[in-house]
Amino acid sequence: MRRMRLFTSVIVMLIMLAAGAPASAQQALEKNTVTLGIGGKIQLPYLAVNIAQHRGFFKEEGLTVEFNEFQGGSNSLQALIGGSVDFVSGAYEHTLYLQARGQTITSVALQNNSSAL
Repeated sequence: MRRMRLFTSVIVMLIMLAAGAPASAQQALEKNTVTLGIGGKIQLPYLAVNIAQHRGFFKEEGLTVEFNEFQGGSNSLQALIGGSVDFVSGAYEHTLYLQARGQTITSVALQNNSSAL
């Protein structure tokens, strides 16, 4: 549960940063609804995001997260680069792949001492 809260906090901070939200929680978010690209919502690597949505962690922070499901991570990245999603939940190596192609995106990584599977 503690890791889930940490993961959700990281996601919320990233969303607030990208949405241009002020640091003060007392001020309203600039963008309350964000679109998250995800490569197959029912897959195990996305469990934390699904639990965060199910438990209402995003709503607690005043956010509505709309999930856009794609066939895989590379399709969700194309949507991010094209501007049809605001964020992507995916593997870190996609960030490196895009950098090798001259496209820079901001990445937030969550690391822990347990297996993702």
